[in-house]
Amino acid sequence: MLKHPLVSAVAALSIAVGAAVVLPASATAAAPDSPTAVVDASGALVSGSGAVSVTASGFGTYEVKFNRNVSTCAYTATATAPNIFVFVAGGHTGPRGVYLETKNPGGGLTPGGFHLSVWCGTSSKRAVIAADGTIVRGRKVVSVTTFPSLPGLYQVKFTASTNFCVAAGTIGDTANGLVFSPASLTVQTPRLGPSRIIAIQINDLAVFGGVPSLRPFHVVLTCGEPGVRSATVVSDGTLATGTASSSTRIGVGSYRVTFPTSIVGCATSAVAAGEELTTAGQVWVTPTFRDASSVDVHTTDLDGTPADHAVAVLVSC
Repeated sequence: MLKHPLVSAVAALSIAVGAAVVLPASATAAAPDSPTAVVDASGALVSGSGAVSVTASGFGTYEVKFNRNVSTCAYTATATAPNIFVFVAGGHTGPRGVYLETKNPGGGLTPGGFHLSVWCGTSSKRAVIAADGTIVRGRKVVSVTTFPSLPGLYQVKFTASTNFCVAAGTIGDTANGLVFSPASLTVQTPRLGPSRIIAIQINDLAVFGGVPSLRPFHVVLTCGEPGVRSATVVSDGTLATGTASSSTRIGVGSYRVTFPTSIVGCATSAVAAGEELTTAGQVWVTPTFRDASSVDVHTTDLDGTPADHAVAVLVSC
C-alpha cells in the first residue's frame, strides 16, 4: 500500500457494431437527473433509469444509449467482477450515448459487467478533467492544480466546502475518444478543517510499473443532495461519512455497505478513497443476496492482490 508524498500538503484527490439489448419499456420511464445503467458482460441491460439500450461488440466495448442528451454530463463506472477495469467516454454513435471499454489488467479488451452512473443537472458537483488538468466541463468546479514534480496528482477545487462529502471518479476521455491503458484512481476528501478541495491520484497498474500517471478523468462529489446514497468507509470497515446506515469489513479487501432503503436496480460507483491518498488497484462491486439494501465492495493492491483500502461509494437510482 503506497502513500503519496504530498498527502500532508494537500488540504485535508470507436465501438464495433453488435446486437443492441433493449430494456423493457416499464423500466425506462422518464429520464432522471442522473441516468443509470447496470450491464452484464454480454451487454444485457439488467436495470437502469433512463437507459434505452446497449450495443456490445462482444470483446469489451459497449455503447449505452439513454433517452436524453448526456453529452454535457460526467460519467462514473465500476466493474462487477475482479480483474476488470472500466473506462468511459462520450457516445460514439450520438449525444445520447456513453461509450465504455472493459479491460483486463494487461490492457487488453475483455468483456465485463459494470454499473454506469451519468451525472447531470443539479444533483451533484462534478468535473471532467483532461490529463493536463484542463477543466473541460463541470458544475461548481473552480480550478484544477497539477504538480510537475508529482505527476498523476490533481487538486480539484469546488465552489463550496467538500467536508463530509463523498466523491467518486473514473478514468475516461473528456470527449468521445479512447483510453488506451488501465490505471487506478484514488480520491481524497477531507473531513476536518475548511476545504473546497479534493485530491485525485492516478497510478499505472503494476504491469505498467505502478508509477504515477497522467490520465483524463471524470469526478463527481455529493454532499447530501437528495436522491444519491453515499458512504465513505475506512479500511477497517468503519463508516466514516455519508448516508449509509452501516458498513462492515467482511473479509480482506471486502466491505458490506448497507443503506436505510432498498437499492435494487440502482447503479453503484465505488472508488478507493480516504483522508490519506493510498494507491489501490481495482475496486469492484457485487450485489448482496437476500439483502436488498446492501452492496459489497472489493479492493485490491496495484498487483491485483486483495487488500484493505478505504472506499467511497455512491448509489444512484
